[in-house]
Amino acid sequence: MDYLVDVCSGPILFYVPGLTRLHVLCHGTRGGLVFGSNFDNDFRPGLLFVNKRGLEKSGFPLKKLDPPATWTSRYGSVTIHTAPYQYAWAGMNEAGLVISTMQLDDTKVPPPDERPSLVSAAWVQYVLDTCATVDDIIAAERRVRLNYGVDHYLACDATGACMTIEFLEGKPIYHRAEDLPLPALAAGWSYAQCFDPRYGGAKSPAKLSVLADPLPQVQKMLKADPSARAPSGVDYAFRILKEVSADNTTWSLVFDVQKRVVFLRSYKNKRVRHLGLKDLDFSCGTPVLMLDVHAGYSGDLLKHLQPYSHKTVLRHAIKSVAFHMPDLPEATVREMVEHMERFTCADHD
Repeated sequence: MDYLVDVCSGPILFYVPGLTRLHVLCHGTRGGLVFGSNFDNDFRPGLLFVNKRGLEKSGFPLKKLDPPATWTSRYGSVTIHTAPYQYAWAGMNEAGLVISTMQLDDTKVPPPDERPSLVSAAWVQYVLDTCATVDDIIAAERRVRLNYGVDHYLACDATGACMTIEFLEGKPIYHRAEDLPLPALAAGWSYAQCFDPRYGGAKSPAKLSVLADPLPQVQKMLKADPSARAPSGVDYAFRILKEVSADNTTWSLVFDVQKRVVFLRSYKNKRVRHLGLKDLDFSCGTPVLMLDVHAGYSGDLLKHLQPYSHKTVLRHAIKSVAFHMPDLPEATVREMVEHMERFTCADHD
């Protein structure tokens, strides 16, 4: 099945202040919204999960931060993980909501209050489980508090609406609609810094920040006539992601929001593979499926998905936590994985 979208008739938009993790968006009147992201990190393992709707979930009280949130997943999703199972780095759900993460050291999460809470990557999974639109994300933040993280987020939905989410000085900060002149985000700099003239930014999507290298080839690509760009918006998103990739770019993702298809390429397997959400059974009674992000397949990944493996997930979780949170005991990592594996289906799917 050919999942490629039509040539984008609108501009490819992105921002590269830190030349680390960034996002690429393409708006086309025929092809719809294309959302892309590079993951640049020295931690290279990654897992893909097919997450079920109708599953009763709760957060793991990591470091005993706060009482964790509980919820029932409303939407199935496909997620990519550098962290353990149920701790997503990026993903898309069956409603067409896409969200991805990147580092922002200036993050300051809200202080404790009456709301239950989740750590950053679990909060991303919670958003994909319960939200269909960017408006839903704002409502969800009022119900569940972020209690730990050094990240900010870019999200888009099936209507084409996009929003950045940041937590600065203990408060959620959103940029959307007219406050989002460029629907993109990068690691290391808040959205306001990217567009603040004091930092070399400019409130115009026609200009790249002087914080970044000039990247003349990228600017040329942005100005190119749409008909000369690439056979599809997905192809062009991958082309730009490659243009701004780094030595430690571990994988590149592109989400075709209209067709609900995830496209993937990694440093170990440079072939573009795809997985269509419309081909998946998200009903709660079916087995959870997963796949190594770097597995040496090509084309449609549907037939290559494998049943959830405790051994594989635990091994990945131990490696991930040892790299990202080395002070966390391995016994706690094992408890975390076992906690997620105890999730059960709600009374109805």
